[in-house]
This record gives sequence, C-alpha cells and structure tokens, in this order.
Amino acid sequence: VQTVTLEKGETKRIQAALLKKRLLDRIKWKKQLRSKAASKPIYKNGKIYVATERGEYIAVNENGKQVWKANIEKSIKSTPVIKNNKSFVANLDGNMMAIDNSSGKILWKQKLNGPLLFGAQPVFMSNNIFVGTSMGRMYKLDASNGKVLWDIDANGGIYGSIFFYRDMLYVGTD
Repeated sequence: VQTVTLEKGETKRIQAALLKKRLLDRIKWKKQLRSKAASKPIYKNGKIYVATERGEYIAVNENGKQVWKANIEKSIKSTPVIKNNKSFVANLDGNMMAIDNSSGKILWKQKLNGPLLFGAQPVFMSNNIFVGTSMGRMYKLDASNGKVLWDIDANGGIYGSIFFYRDMLYVGTD
C-alpha cells in the first residue's frame, strides 16, 4: 500500500481509495440479471445458482456465462437445496420443484399448502425432501418424483429452517 500524506487527516482517505481499487481489481466478472436476486447465490460443482424476483432460476458458470434459465413462475423467499445434480426450489405460490442442474429442465412440480418464507430451507435426507410451509404444513416428498409421502399439520406456521439431528426431525412453529 502506498501512502501519501497531504494534510492532516487525508492519509486515511487515500489508503481507503487504494484498498477499494485493490478489491475492485479482484472482481473477475459481473452478471446483470433481469430483476433483483430473490435467493442467496449457491455455488456447487462449478456453477452459481440464483433465483430472481421475476421467477427465474439461473445457473452461470465460473466465468459468468449463463448456462441455463428455468421458469419457476414466481419469486422465492426460501433457500434452494442442491443435491444429486438437482436443485429443489419452492416458489411463493407454494410450488415445490426439482430442476436438473445440467439442463435447467423442471423434472417435477408439487403443489404445497403455502410458501416457504424468510430463507426457510427444505431438507434433503435419504432421497426425500422435507418441507415446512408458512401455512403450518409439514411435508415429506420423494425427491425422485415429487410424490407426497406424508403431509401433517404442524399446528402453526413454519418460518425457519427445519433440520435433522440423530434421526429426529426438528421443526419450529409460531
């Protein structure tokens, strides 16, 4: 870092500008989306996945080139799960979908009673997807075809992520 002192107090501003330039030099690419990102970007196997507020689920490679785009119809307020070369995404209409991560093709879609909100994340375990919705429904879906294996009333909206620990499923409700 090169420091130049012009007057008292200006040294820090010059250092900050040089540090900002160094950080900006590290940016390899930028990708303009048609709308704001609605999910946290996820990196897996050389691709970055992100959902947008316009209902698009997009995969880009490590060079920023779009690989594919899937129409998930509505925005999401949850975090997708990526397992076995598939993305599992739930939109605001309560549709849970499996998307092939090689092609972007929607493999199956299952209507749930309510969306996942506030970053809630489905859980993948033993080729099943476990999902808790804001309408208080808890689902177990077959990850290969989306078939509902069970659906129970959780007696309150589920707004956080669910998790497994020692073969037990933990769910918090309001």
